Amino acid sequence: MRRSIGVFLALGLVWSGLSLAGERLLQAGDILVVQLPGEGVFDKPLRVDRDGRLMLPETGNVRVAGLSVEDAREVIRAALSPVFRDIVRLGLILKERRLSVTVLGYVKNPGPVDLPDGATIQIALNVAGGLAPGAQLDRLQVRRGEQVMIFNYKKYLDTGDQSQIPRLRSLDTVFVPASPLTGNVQIEFDARTLSASGDAAENENGVTVFGEVHRPGTFAYKPGATIVDMLMRAGGVTRYAGIEQIRVISGGEPEPFNMRQYLDTGDKSLMPQLGRGDVIFIPQESDQIKMGARTVYVMGEVFKPGAY
Repeated sequence: MRRSIGVFLALGLVWSGLSLAGERLLQAGDILVVQLPGEGVFDKPLRVDRDGRLMLPETGNVRVAGLSVEDAREVIRAALSPVFRDIVRLGLILKERRLSVTVLGYVKNPGPVDLPDGATIQIALNVAGGLAPGAQLDRLQVRRGEQVMIFNYKKYLDTGDQSQIPRLRSLDTVFVPASPLTGNVQIEFDARTLSASGDAAENENGVTVFGEVHRPGTFAYKPGATIVDMLMRAGGVTRYAGIEQIRVISGGEPEPFNMRQYLDTGDKSLMPQLGRGDVIFIPQESDQIKMGARTVYVMGEVFKPGAY
């Protein structure tokens, strides 16, 4: 009776993810060596598959994930005993811990990847061929069962702070979403083409710059950034820009900005304050505009937005 209670308690600990010795339990990706003297079929190591099973010679699959090495040895011994002799001498060694992870989304080679124990998100992405142009770095995901963890991979790249990214576990899925800038149609483009449209992940959190600038687009908002900063990120103004007539739309209210006056005086009080979701428009300075001709403003996904 006491023995039955002890076995039941041991199984309960295994089912709960613990072992009596406090050791880590076997998981998908681990590499095991089955030792059985005189049997050459066990010369090669065996890998725990994504379903947590080992494929044993002549007997088929046995599930070992979630078991300690000692408990897994007993399960393997029971499976092999009808086929092999001298099964009492069977041994089992954990040769190497590995992580079996899936990387999906905007990477060059999506699919399952085999990683060393302790591998990071960055290593997983590199094994998957690296990020593809158009990946949204601040909204990466790690999916673990029903749990979805969203994190800012760009912040990790900026700081090197490992606490910014989740630690990987076996059977995790790393998902890399597409940037909203890529649109809904798959096309070929390079990084320069993508960045020419701005670098903001979401329009409502960025500052839109359009009109007579070299690279109109929506750019990530940074506290303290000025109109001049945003114009520089948009490639600067063109030679046709009417810099005395710049408009800043904040909270639905337009505010004029005379950049020439600001450059002549250096008076910071002339500079409107920028916020998330603001719009900066640089009109075209031409004889037609000065004469009061009608002007049409073209915005959005066109090759050359601006004033016409």
